Amino acid sequence: MKIKRILLTGDDGYNSIGIRLLAHFLKEKYELVIAATKVQQSGVGGMLNIKHGGHWEETEVEGVKVIYVSGTP
Repeated sequence: MKIKRILLTGDDGYNSIGIRLLAHFLKEKYELVIAATKVQQSGVGGMLNIKHGGHWEETEVEGVKVIYVSGTP
């Protein structure tokens, strides 16, 4: 089985050094999409944001499409 597509996810923010490094090294060999939080959200998985909600947007990192959510994961 050969992997052709990778969905890279994380809660450290889509512009974190870890996401950027992985994107840099994977983008040439794979069809890569990043789905992550807008900013660092580690450790807040139990926090609910029902009152204010959140929204998603798209951008690019290292030439790779990013879909990010603003708010708690």
